[in-house]
Amino acid sequence: MLCSYELEQLHWFEFGDSDISFFNKTVNRAEDRIFTTAVSLNALINTWTLTKEKQLIWEKETPDFVRNTVEKLAMWLDRNVLSDKYKPWNSFFSGSGKSVKSLPFFYPANRREYFNGTTFSDKKFPSDVKNIIGMNGYVKRTEYDAMLKQPHFGMMTPLTFDGYNSEAGGYFPFWSCDSYTYAVSLLALSQYENISNK
Repeated sequence: MLCSYELEQLHWFEFGDSDISFFNKTVNRAEDRIFTTAVSLNALINTWTLTKEKQLIWEKETPDFVRNTVEKLAMWLDRNVLSDKYKPWNSFFSGSGKSVKSLPFFYPANRREYFNGTTFSDKKFPSDVKNIIGMNGYVKRTEYDAMLKQPHFGMMTPLTFDGYNSEAGGYFPFWSCDSYTYAVSLLALSQYENISNK
C-alpha cells in the first residue's frame, strides 16, 4: 500500500496509479482509495484502542503519529466517501494468476503429487488438474536458495515484481462490491467517532 498526503488529510491506495487501459494507455482511476483508506483506518483503530464503558479509548502507549494518522485518515474518508471524486471499488477477491510471473508453478515446491498420492517432478506439467503443488514443512534457507536457482516446469523462478501491468496481456479478473466499501467506511468512521480521548 502507498500513502499520499492531501493538505492535512491522508489516504492510502493499493492498486496504485499505473493502471493501463484496454488500449495500452496510462489511466489514473484511483478506484480503491476509499476502501483501502477505510481498511487502514479500521486496522489502526482496532490495533491501538480498547473498549471501556462502551467507548473506545487510546491505549496509553499509542504514539502521537498513530493518533495523527488516524485523524487525517478519518478526515479524508469523511470528505470523500460519498463524493463522486473516487470510485468505491475494492478487490476483495482476484484471479489467482495475474500474470505469468504470479503463477505458483514457477516457484519452489517440495510437494508435487496427484490427489491419489502419486508424485511427479517439476520437469513436465501434470496431465491432471487434480494435484497439489506447494511447500510442505520447513525448508532450510540454503536448500530454498538452491531451489530458486533451478527451473520449475521449464521456467526460472521470477525474483522481481514489476507490478501487475508490467507484462503484455497481464489482465486479471477481480471482484468488487461498492456496498462492502461503504460498510467498511461506515465502520471506520463510526469507530473513529467513538474514540473518547481523541
